[in-house]
Amino acid sequence: MPTKINFNGEILKKSRLKQHKTLDELAIAICANSRQLEAIESNNYEILQAAEIRKIIIKRYANELGIEITIQENQ
Repeated sequence: MPTKINFNGEILKKSRLKQHKTLDELAIAICANSRQLEAIESNNYEILQAAEIRKIIIKRYANELGIEITIQENQ
């Protein structure tokens, strides 16, 4: 059974838009692709197949926006 992430990507999207940053800018800054970031903002974590990759990308995304987060995993 895949690990489920309890996190609302809308928080990142709102912060990104408030800072006038594009998905492409953030993708370059955190070494991800914009499709992955778009999936996170839409809470569509299945596109990020490995649980560790999900956590890393979400944390990098949040850090780049200056947001401190804790990711809770549900088995």
